[in-house]
This record gives sequence, structure tokens and C-alpha cells, in this order.
Amino acid sequence: MKVEGDFVRGMTGKSGVDMSIVKSIATLAKGLGIRTVGEYVESEDILKAVEGVGLTYAQGFHVGVPSPELIIAEHPGTFDS
Repeated sequence: MKVEGDFVRGMTGKSGVDMSIVKSIATLAKGLGIRTVGEYVESEDILKAVEGVGLTYAQGFHVGVPSPELIIAEHPGTFDS
């Protein structure tokens, strides 16, 4: 399940609304056994927030530029264990 990038990008904002939304999505998906992808991971702070709420994967310019190749396990932007 992809988590909308606008929510992911806003996770480190002051209001806390986006963080709450992404946490809720991550919790629901985990309970249903669904893997998640956080879009728009554009900084180390956002990457840490995505990992902290338990999203499975991160997608965005901070973890890699767009490519026709799919890279999963070897990339530091994945949290699958």
C-alpha cells in the first residue's frame, strides 16, 4: 500500500496531523499483513520518521533517483525484516 507523499512529507511538520495519519495507516496495514511504501522521502528526517512509524519501504529522492530498475533488499531505505 502506498502512503500518499503529501502526508509523508508533512510527518516532520509542527501540527502532528500528518504524522498521526501515517501512523494510523502503518498500524492498520501491519495488522492486515500489508506492506507499505512511504512516498516523497526527501530528507534524512523524513526517512527516520517513516522508519519510526513502521512503514515497510521508503521511496523518494533521499533514498534514490527514479530508475527503471527495482532495488529492494540492498538499499538502506528499506525496513523490511
